[in-house]
Amino acid sequence: MSQEATTTGSGASTPPERRGHGRAAVPPGKASAQARRGGAPGEDGAAGAAGAERAEATGPAEGSAHPDPADASEHPDAASSRTSADVAVSPDRPSPWVRGKRVRRVRRVRRVRESPMGWLYTAPALAVFAVFTIGPTAYTLYISFFHWNTLNAAMSRYIGLANYRSLLGHSTPSFLTGAWHSLYFTAGTVIGGTALSLALALLLQRGGRLMSASRVAIFAPYATPVVATSLAWVWIFNPQFGLADAVLKAAHLPQPLWLQSASWAMPSVIVYSLWHEVGFTVVLFLGGLAVISPELGEAARVDGATAWQEFWHVTWPQLRPVTAFVVIITSITSLQAFTQFYEMSQGGPVYATTTLSYLVYQEAFVFFDTGYGAALALVLFVVIAGFTLLQRRTTSRIAAAA
Repeated sequence: MSQEATTTGSGASTPPERRGHGRAAVPPGKASAQARRGGAPGEDGAAGAAGAERAEATGPAEGSAHPDPADASEHPDAASSRTSADVAVSPDRPSPWVRGKRVRRVRRVRRVRESPMGWLYTAPALAVFAVFTIGPTAYTLYISFFHWNTLNAAMSRYIGLANYRSLLGHSTPSFLTGAWHSLYFTAGTVIGGTALSLALALLLQRGGRLMSASRVAIFAPYATPVVATSLAWVWIFNPQFGLADAVLKAAHLPQPLWLQSASWAMPSVIVYSLWHEVGFTVVLFLGGLAVISPELGEAARVDGATAWQEFWHVTWPQLRPVTAFVVIITSITSLQAFTQFYEMSQGGPVYATTTLSYLVYQEAFVFFDTGYGAALALVLFVVIAGFTLLQRRTTSRIAAAA
């Protein structure tokens, strides 16, 4: 056997300059073993060529992680390509080690969430929620089936659904009257607050020192206590020396009685509520305006669209998810509003501002009809929950459409 060439199973010889290509040099023992597997040099060359063709067609044996080094010595170019394919990592895909590490991390987090340790970590929050939310709600449901004696609970009498049937009665103020006042107040704060906060957000979007100061001034009322500011607005609406009447008198306009008028009491409370709550919704709209695409507005202006057309056809559709969220939050807070009615009008005059939330307080803690008040509270809870679910479904549809 010549030292310049090594006989392989196919009867071909490998040039000396290509022996170093591949993973490692082939020892003489392995080369002779390969020669015995492929056939001796003196055997038929056709049989060796057929064996080589079958080896090339079938490739390495199944289940083997790496090709045989002897095969690498036979075909150094192919071995080199397989080696580079095994070790190369695409820039667009992480290495198998990184992917495996991520999968293990995800599985570990999933096991923690599904294990008892996950419940142990959330136990403090669940305990607080159960004590201060689930427990009182269940107890309110229990009381609603009784003619409850506030001074001596042992003397309470079970009456079934009588408290719920009384909701449709003709008591003064009635449940239907309170529901209508709640709807009136909610519509005024939701429609007026959404339109006003969106208009202010569009003005404040321009930036600058003056606009930054205006943002602080608009948001400041939201950070103030409702009790204190409600008392301040009672003096503003005073019909004798209030600021509102002074401004109207200077403008030679009629001065209503505000909180002392059955027709003006609810609009007065709505005005105060808008002043107090609009700062929060303005911040929400400013956040929505900060993430919308400015290129669409520029394209609309290039095409000759007016400011209103740009807002209606470009800006407004992109703000639909934010608008839906604002409507949900404002509706829930409006249905739960109580402090401003208690401080400014006490539900009057002539029950003109007696909403459902104020009616619950009046029945349970003024008239001491606790069972009827509990029934009112449960109905208000169901209304808020149903409205929230409806708005969430609407929000999901808008987000899917976008």
